[in-house]
Amino acid sequence: MPSFSLMPKEGKFFKLFEESAQNAVDVAQKLKELLDVWDNIEDRVAVIADLEHKGDNITHQIATELHRTFVTPFDREDITLLAQSLDDVTDFIHSAADFMFLYNVEQPTQRAKELGNVIAETTVEMQKAVAQLTKHIDQTQSSNTALKLTAWKTWRTGSTAPRSSSYSPTTMTSNSSSNGAKSTNTWKPSPIDVKMSQMCWKG
Repeated sequence: MPSFSLMPKEGKFFKLFEESAQNAVDVAQKLKELLDVWDNIEDRVAVIADLEHKGDNITHQIATELHRTFVTPFDREDITLLAQSLDDVTDFIHSAADFMFLYNVEQPTQRAKELGNVIAETTVEMQKAVAQLTKHIDQTQSSNTALKLTAWKTWRTGSTAPRSSSYSPTTMTSNSSSNGAKSTNTWKPSPIDVKMSQMCWKG
């Protein structure tokens, strides 16, 4: 049976998120090098500024793609928030380096160097989390859609629902609450749910 993805075919948003996260790692590493070495300060700050501008361009690309895309992999507001949050990381790092240069800091303190290390390590962990985003979103949407399709199939065929829950095309009732009471979530099949059900279960 041919496999298919429940995600939109384009992965452009995730690619741009990963580029933005990698850029944050690069900026943080440059800040760490600046604090550790503390020479050629103006040139090093200029490199950080260039990377900050690169981050701005990536954020603008995400905004542009968002306006062009009808079906997004997750909520538009969340895409905007994530893009802006990643961009904020590079903005703050650039601001820190720029202020040290403008105020003619003679030598960074040991605490400043330690903080530079923490920032560099944190951005690496952030990059790892962003890299896992595609897999996590795909698994979540697959699970939710499978549940809806099961409910729709059960209603259409009149078959008995699993013991742990009962389904109808508009209601899903579960015994999963901690106090033993049933919790009911209202769900109505969307046109795409109906279409997918018809494709998967004919008759």
